[in-house]
Amino acid sequence: MYLKGSVEGVAVWFTVDTGATRTIVSDRVFQKIPEEKRPRLCSGRTAPLEQAGGSLLEESGSAMMKMVIGGSDGQEALEVHREIIVADIKDDVLIGMDIGDVVDVLTSKCQVVI
Repeated sequence: MYLKGSVEGVAVWFTVDTGATRTIVSDRVFQKIPEEKRPRLCSGRTAPLEQAGGSLLEESGSAMMKMVIGGSDGQEALEVHREIIVADIKDDVLIGMDIGDVVDVLTSKCQVVI
């Protein structure tokens, strides 16, 4: 499931990933954030991130970031401020279950309730 939105003002597609425990922004999107607005990355976490196939995902770091989820096609926009991991992923942003308290993903009905 995909949602339009932004991370620190950069337009992105969010991919809702119910198998992901953490929300991850791609290195590519992070580098698009204007340098004067780009948050400083903290060094990597102690627990490694494991991808679906079992291989480890190397992260660049993490930072507090503002995400705006939705807001197009008649959807309400939701603003979220969280510590987000930055890593080399193909998607713009993977929404993990760490923001499940904010975004309730209803996979059985293939819809996202904000």
